[in-house]
Amino acid sequence: MKKPPVIDLHEDISYYYMGRGFNQPFGEFDKDLEGRQADIPKYVRGNVRIVFASIFPQVDVYGGAGWKGLYGGKPITSLVEASPASSRLILLDHIKTYYRLARSYGITIVERRSDANHLVSGGEWRLGFVLHLEGADPLADAGDLELLWRLGVRSVGLTWNNDNKWAAGAGTRKDYGLTAEGEELVREANRLGIIVDIAHASPRAAEEIINISKKPVMASHTGLTSWVKTPRNITPEVLEALASKGGVMGVTLITPIIFGPGEEATIEALARKIAGLVEVYGSKVVALGTDFHGLLDLKPPRGFESIDRVARLLEILGELGLSDSQIEDIAYRNALRVINENLEG
Repeated sequence: MKKPPVIDLHEDISYYYMGRGFNQPFGEFDKDLEGRQADIPKYVRGNVRIVFASIFPQVDVYGGAGWKGLYGGKPITSLVEASPASSRLILLDHIKTYYRLARSYGITIVERRSDANHLVSGGEWRLGFVLHLEGADPLADAGDLELLWRLGVRSVGLTWNNDNKWAAGAGTRKDYGLTAEGEELVREANRLGIIVDIAHASPRAAEEIINISKKPVMASHTGLTSWVKTPRNITPEVLEALASKGGVMGVTLITPIIFGPGEEATIEALARKIAGLVEVYGSKVVALGTDFHGLLDLKPPRGFESIDRVARLLEILGELGLSDSQIEDIAYRNALRVINENLEG
């Protein structure tokens, strides 16, 4: 089959630039740097048209509950701590980074569903960013979300592993779910046309967000607890709720939460897991959310070291018996559906 367009539901591009590459080669975004997980030449080869570009505000207690036990117990060394107050300034630096990249390389900041549809359906390759806030800790109240909407943010996750005033995080010690403030934030996101993300939320919070939201939500970059039993993954019940409400799960490349002990972390094994998801839950709920540039000290599956290798993943899914239509669902159609049902015109 012809290479379908691809939407990646999670990459930490601004975090890569603000950290001067961390463990990857550092350079201009239009250079095909060997060993870099994603850049423009690699997007072109993979036919990646839209990337959910994460704003990671680095709030509070990193190295504590945020990481403990959620990623195979492996220490993550490339994080910077920030207070909630300073995280608001960090948030703005992330947004400025994306606008500078957009201006320098002709990238579209996706603000309307028409932007997304044009990028996906156009014959000429172009790249778009959907700006995504990974953890709402910097927000003082739900009204702040409108300010971010005016700055171009079109996707928000309520938590990043740790508990906050909006919801219990994946690393919670007591799952209190969604708070009253969190309900207000979800409703405000629906009103504005901002996609809500349940990745990094607790199971109870995730289910309550799905039920309260009037629009489909996503789990942008995650695995399933039946693959690896870690709080960072979503449960089958959450996945079923997502599917019933038209939401989508982006399968991640965070190997400790995809592959259990003794499993070989390869692109072929990842494809088999995705095919298994389709067999049980159907193709309409599955998408891709790599977490490239955000893997930090963790290695992606062998054979999927960079985003251009998404083309090979889709080929393998075809070899495993998935139809062209099912592959297109996973590559872009499911993610585009959630964009279309959330964003304005």
